[in-house]
Amino acid sequence: MKYPTVRIDKIPRGFKHCEIAVLVAFSFHGEDAYIDGEEKEAKAAYAKFIKKEVVELMDSFMTIFRPVNFPYKDKFIVALKDNANEYQVKEILNKLLIEIDHFTEHKFKVEAHILNGMLMENDDPTIFKVKKVGLPLEDSEEYAKSIFKPEGKMDLKELSYITPYAEFKVTKWKKQAE
Repeated sequence: MKYPTVRIDKIPRGFKHCEIAVLVAFSFHGEDAYIDGEEKEAKAAYAKFIKKEVVELMDSFMTIFRPVNFPYKDKFIVALKDNANEYQVKEILNKLLIEIDHFTEHKFKVEAHILNGMLMENDDPTIFKVKKVGLPLEDSEEYAKSIFKPEGKMDLKELSYITPYAEFKVTKWKKQAE
């Protein structure tokens, strides 16, 4: 089986060249639509904050799978090690994506992909992995098929993982503005 490849300058700590890992790739869409309207500065800061927070939350929830996050082209990737439990990953992703959709008024979209991929430095593959090297991540068929669609609606009775916009404005944005 050939795996989609992520070629990066330096392999993250804890991984090896040509290692196969569970990858959760995030890309963000609709930022302009969300920022348009009232409170442009605060919403722009909140959109930037969400990009950072979503990746950090995946990192903190998946500690048993030794996650490492890194930017890759226009995406953020969280690489998970040690037989990541796909059910747990999907459950947490579902909650995060539903919350983001709710707090951004259904305008700012986070697209997530869950798939197995190969991490490679910008070198040639090792002799044992040559036959497993596939297309670059975004060109691969696996990537196109691996999009994660959240299901359900936000339960307002539960505590949220994502910082709500109203709370962000009161706490974090005021500190940034000062």
